[in-house]
Amino acid sequence: MTDDVDTTVQTAVALSALPFVTASADGTILAASQTIEALVGWRADDLVGRPLFDLVTEDARDAALTSFAGAVAIDSVTEWQPVPVPVTLLHRHGGRVDVTATLLVMPHHLDGRAVIQLRPAREDRLVDSAIAEIIAGADLAGVFEPLARSVELPDSRAVIGYGWDGEGFTHCAGSDSLAPAPEVTGAQGWPEPLPWTRAMSSGEAILDPELDHWSPDLGRWARSQGFNQCAVIPAVGSGHRARAALIVWRTLPGTTALGFALWNRVAGLIGLAIETQRRRAMLERAATIDQLTELENRRGLLERLDGLWVERPEAVRCVSALFCDLDGFKEVNDAAGHLIGDRLLAAIAQRIRNTVRPDDLVARPGGDEFTIVLCDTEEAAVEALADRLIDVVSRPVEIDGQLFEVGLSVGIAGARPGDRPENLLDRADQALLEAKADGKARWVRALNEH
Repeated sequence: MTDDVDTTVQTAVALSALPFVTASADGTILAASQTIEALVGWRADDLVGRPLFDLVTEDARDAALTSFAGAVAIDSVTEWQPVPVPVTLLHRHGGRVDVTATLLVMPHHLDGRAVIQLRPAREDRLVDSAIAEIIAGADLAGVFEPLARSVELPDSRAVIGYGWDGEGFTHCAGSDSLAPAPEVTGAQGWPEPLPWTRAMSSGEAILDPELDHWSPDLGRWARSQGFNQCAVIPAVGSGHRARAALIVWRTLPGTTALGFALWNRVAGLIGLAIETQRRRAMLERAATIDQLTELENRRGLLERLDGLWVERPEAVRCVSALFCDLDGFKEVNDAAGHLIGDRLLAAIAQRIRNTVRPDDLVARPGGDEFTIVLCDTEEAAVEALADRLIDVVSRPVEIDGQLFEVGLSVGIAGARPGDRPENLLDRADQALLEAKADGKARWVRALNEH
């Protein structure tokens, strides 16, 4: 078993995409990843047998030795927390290389071998980069890719699954070989139990479960990839609801202290990213909604119309707008007060919403005005809707035992070739003014529609 572990560790380190070394307790280099050459100029084979700290600049050597010796002296995995230490290394061809060294596995946890990760300073900024992306409002893929890379270890590959729908993740980010992966997204339809299903439903991390405990199909797939363990750390957002998870596939048995620190930190950042996006979406949505009636406001109306013009240009010629204004509302509002006026507006808005089709766009641009936008509707049907709206709105509204009555005037306009949303709404507004001038409680279609 020891020989198997030795071989696996050395192979994993040698093939790692990040610079790693394994060293004995006295600091002698036992193996190194091939990528170490790009960092310090020495081939991996040339470093084996050399003192690790000969690579450290003289001014930083004593501090590095002290840090390593202190870590090696700790004999409890639960007491060990890997702390990244800034170190300056000597390049073979001259010059200095700034790195962050992290002791991931201590010698007594892995048959006398310590595993040390040497991140170039730029790689160490991956997490900081992800945080900056969160603040800047980047899409989740832009945030999660650097976060997943920050977890890559010699013995593991990481995937961030997000968009949890109760059965699987709709999106994945991370290791190229695993994301997007149907094995993670649930597309395989594997029978339960699956580790991420349990972790997402409970909101609790599952650290290093043996694959034999889970679906046989999952175990077969994982072993075909060289993995024998899977850790799932759900990212819990507001309301203690998990929406994403960090999934780490590992090739070695046992645990590393890194899992108790970095994994949880990354999971926290995943949750922060999702919560930030959710709150940003809520704020953006609130900016387009009329708080009184819960209909689109003028901004929301124009954004929806702009989207329609871009996404369905072929349907624009069949778009009609009804610009509506309440008759007599000002008198009711002045006499009964603004609180009654607001409740009356909310009641009328609900009547309008109940009269149109579910997919029709209804907005309150301001005051006592309402706008309705219809797609794929014949002129006769548009005019029939205007008649129904005038009838429905004119019926008395009871508020606190009192009846209040208002009327409705409507201007109708249909989109013409070359129209922009503003042109359509302006013509409907002009038609509304004619309806008001003609005696109110009626509809008027804009002139020169064809």
